Amino acid sequence: MFTNETYLKVYPTQTVSVYFANGTNVTTPLPHQVKTLDKEVLVGDVNGTTVVMRIQEITYTSNVTFFNFLRPLGHLMHHRFLFSNFNITNFNGYEVVYFSNNIFPRTYLLAIKGNTIVNVELNMTATQQQMLDVLSNLS
Repeated sequence: MFTNETYLKVYPTQTVSVYFANGTNVTTPLPHQVKTLDKEVLVGDVNGTTVVMRIQEITYTSNVTFFNFLRPLGHLMHHRFLFSNFNITNFNGYEVVYFSNNIFPRTYLLAIKGNTIVNVELNMTATQQQMLDVLSNLS
């Protein structure tokens, strides 16, 4: 587990891998090259529970379409019943997918805008508005 680690990687690649807290790993080829990958891991305490928030910002060499953005999530979209809350919306120019689970506390927010994808993962349940506030504070 990465704790209190922030880094920026710059490299060309033809694939993107998404690693989810439930152990699911998805690697998919994309018609865009990754220009930069910025990751931050925040660790804190909420009511005696350790909370970990992982934020990834991936910048591509060209704009990413919503279709390409959702391709890696196909397996999750297929199993939407696993998430108690699911929504697709627009926010501050981003197209956003939000989903969370109350039984196994997890929250995900994936946002696309131009050539940037932002992935926020939280090991507790948060509302859509709380996750949008995180996205808003990243800009």
